[in-house]
Amino acid sequence: AAPAATTSNHLDLGGVIHGDLVSGNVGIGTTAPGANLEVQGPVQIGNDNVTAYSLKLQRYNAKRAVAHFYTDQNDNPSLLYGENLVWTGERAGTVDSTLAYKPYYEAFVPSGGYREFGYVNATSGGFTGTALVPSLILKSDGKVSISTTTIPRGTLQVSGPNFGTFLATGDNPLSAAVMAYGNILSGAHNPGTSAFMGLTGRHASGDYSLAFAGMKGTFGGSTTDVTSRLDFYTTADNTPGIAMSIDTAGNVGIGTTAPTSKLVVATAVAGQIAVYGNQTATTGTNYGVVGYATGAGAATNTGGYFYATGATNNAGLVVGAGNVGIGTTAPGYTLTVVGTAWVTSSAWSGSDKRWKKDIIPLQGSLSKIMRLNPVDFDWRKDEFPDLNFGEGRQIGFIAQEVESVIPEVVTTNKEGYKGISYEKIVPVLTKAVQEQQAQIDSQQKEIVELKAKISEITGH
Repeated sequence: AAPAATTSNHLDLGGVIHGDLVSGNVGIGTTAPGANLEVQGPVQIGNDNVTAYSLKLQRYNAKRAVAHFYTDQNDNPSLLYGENLVWTGERAGTVDSTLAYKPYYEAFVPSGGYREFGYVNATSGGFTGTALVPSLILKSDGKVSISTTTIPRGTLQVSGPNFGTFLATGDNPLSAAVMAYGNILSGAHNPGTSAFMGLTGRHASGDYSLAFAGMKGTFGGSTTDVTSRLDFYTTADNTPGIAMSIDTAGNVGIGTTAPTSKLVVATAVAGQIAVYGNQTATTGTNYGVVGYATGAGAATNTGGYFYATGATNNAGLVVGAGNVGIGTTAPGYTLTVVGTAWVTSSAWSGSDKRWKKDIIPLQGSLSKIMRLNPVDFDWRKDEFPDLNFGEGRQIGFIAQEVESVIPEVVTTNKEGYKGISYEKIVPVLTKAVQEQQAQIDSQQKEIVELKAKISEITGH
């Protein structure tokens, strides 16, 4: 049986090392070791002039027990472990502004339930929390903040003037797929006028250029001010400028920061086109510019409104090429109007002699006019509602009948329906009147001659 624990059962070596022969525990700096090995006081493996890997254990102050791990020959610890703290790097545990690379640390904050990862950035202060600058904070609920000392309130919170670069190829910044430069704020109450989200260019030399393109939220300056807009920036000649703005009403301005309609395009550059529609598809039905106004019950719906004033020559609408349709999306002629056209002044047709050749006077116009059949009629509006036929009784000709007499005044569209150019009948009518007047003149001459002969015979 083991002997009873008495003073004679203890081992004492110089009053430094004590052994309990009953329990088998050994104590250094204590006469009552409570473990197989218990050391009271600093522990150092190696010597002050370190020539190999070493370890130093010490009590730093009344609250922290610290372990230093040495891995070089200059008495500089590479790792320091203390209460809820791990410090690594050159001269870990030492604050020195002359260090080429600042030491890094990892710390756990039990009261906040989060873990910090950061670096030391101070010229003095020793082993204290004031010298520790967190780069990443990880909460126990999975929320993360980067480059900020703020405890994360969202799943990811990122801060800093240049917080991320995403490379497209290898490790080459010149091939950056996305490079964030500036601030990105989401859900911030008062970000001020520096709430940017954008991209910058990068010269081949490696220097950042001012080729900035991005977005900026412009706020009224208080947390309750709802007057704001979103500005989109581009850069010309190294000067960032606002290219487009969206206000709180959803109005979009290009060339203006104060759009008064859903889309306002403004320019003050001479000769510059404000709006240009270019459709280059080679198949299907293509539209360069389309405007719709379909409000049911509205007083007026205008699909397109063009206005020009203030210059020597003003043109509200100019169509350079192609057909124009009013009331139709499939104009078959240079101008196709489905419905009634109203002209308050005059409509002109080019007729200069210098444009014409093989000029021949009309013949037999009176006989042609006599073969025409003027009619009155009603349009079949219920069968052709899309053609916007006029109301009430109409007068005119039947195109098929006119075509058999004067084919030059009749045309056929691509659907096979026929139309009449009534203005082209005017020359035929004019010539018919002339022919009829010639007949009248000839008959009048004959009457005069007959009267003369009768007078000669009768003596009267």
